[in-house]
Order: sequence, then structure tokens, then C-alpha cells
Amino acid sequence: MIGRKNLFVALTPEYLFKIPIKTSLIILIDIFRATTTITAALNAGVPKLLPVSSLEEARNSRTPDVLLGGEHKAAKPYDFDLGNSPLEYTPDKIGNKTVVFYTTNGTRVLALVKEAPQIIFGSFWNISAIEDYVKKWNGDVALVCAGWRSHVALEDAVFAGAMVKRLEQNFSPYADDPVIAKMLWEQGKDNLHEFLRRGTHWKRLRRQGVEQDFEVCLRQDVTDVIPIYKDPYIVPLKIKTPSHAFATANNHHDSS
Repeated sequence: MIGRKNLFVALTPEYLFKIPIKTSLIILIDIFRATTTITAALNAGVPKLLPVSSLEEARNSRTPDVLLGGEHKAAKPYDFDLGNSPLEYTPDKIGNKTVVFYTTNGTRVLALVKEAPQIIFGSFWNISAIEDYVKKWNGDVALVCAGWRSHVALEDAVFAGAMVKRLEQNFSPYADDPVIAKMLWEQGKDNLHEFLRRGTHWKRLRRQGVEQDFEVCLRQDVTDVIPIYKDPYIVPLKIKTPSHAFATANNHHDSS
């Protein structure tokens, strides 16, 4: 649209060909659980994460000063130090070590948008910080959902809709993808937990025994840390005192 900055939504990575990646600020979204865990890790004091696209690449990156974190098919690989739960990333486990991070969906999508001028990682944990930062961006913005195996993931689409709602006064939603996402957010926002239970990814992860992560991933404004991609690492846009993810989440929950 002429005269206003555009807001794009890719409900799955397969829609990326519709987005002007080289000129857009990209917000990567993988609510259950990669972008939430990345945010939690930086919030807990990880100085940088090295995202990789395969298990082999992760294992080849191991050194005494590096931890392996993430998941493969929703489960922590047997030889990884940490999984893909935001509650695992605590200062006592991390120290000051770099984390090499691999996930089935989230890190794969990052490789597809590396030509963007800026890439940040969105979650409910840092949703207001993301909003404030993005409103200052002088150009187009694209919300890119990791989805699940090339299919739409309800939780990612709903978060995209929440961002559309927050940004629509500053950006023009492009086509109907942002409209659809916003409608999902409006439908589910009053009881997000119950609404997202309808999603197949929720059910899939529950079978993996990680249901304890769902409530944690849906807590809003736990931190103002914004993960940003600085090739080849993910680093915090703003340095802050390390926080224990579980304590921070619970403190936020108690005060809300």
C-alpha cells in the first residue's frame, strides 16, 4: 500500500515467497516452544545462542564452553544438555556458556529469512517489548510463523494476530493473512489456554509429556529482552541482569 508501512503475515514458512524479505523487519514466531525458550535463555543470562539447522551440526559444535540445547521431534536428544523448555534455562545450568540451539521447526525457518535487514524473535514473554521496538521501525514488517512441518500452528497464528492488533495503527495489514490472524486472536484472547487446547500441536506436545510448558509459554510480559539475530548468533538486543526463568515467570504470574 502506498504511503504506509505494510504488515505481512506468513502463517507458515511456505508463504515466505509472498513477503519482501530483503526489505522487511522479520519477527519469527514459534510459541510452543522455540522463540519462548530463546527469550527465556537470554533472560536467564545466556550471552548468545548459535542456531543450527541439523542435529549433526549441533553435535559438531560441542566444546567444553558450549551447551547443546533444543529438541528433535519435540523431545530432547539423548546427548543434549538442555531441551526446548523455557523452564530449563536457569543461571545455575547455564553459567556464562554459549548455547548451540536446534529445533525441528524454529531454527529451520531462520535459515530461510537470513537476507532480511533485521530478524527478531517474538513470544508472549516479550510481546510488549516487541511492540514498542517494532513501532519505531521505518519500513515493512513481516510476522513469520514457524508452524509445524509446513502446516499452520494455531498458537503461532494467534500470537501473530495479537501483534497485528497492537501494530495496526502504525502499519497497514497487507492482504487477508493479517486479518485472519487478528480474527483468531480476537476469538481466543479471553481464554487463550482453552482456545489453544483445540490445536493439534498442543495435543501433540501433550503426548510428549511437556504440558507444563504451555502455561509458561502463554504468560505475557515476563521480560523486556528481545532476541535479535546477529549472524551467526542470536543475542539480546538489550543486556539485563540474568533472571531465573521459573522465578521470573512465577513472579509475573503472582502479580498479574
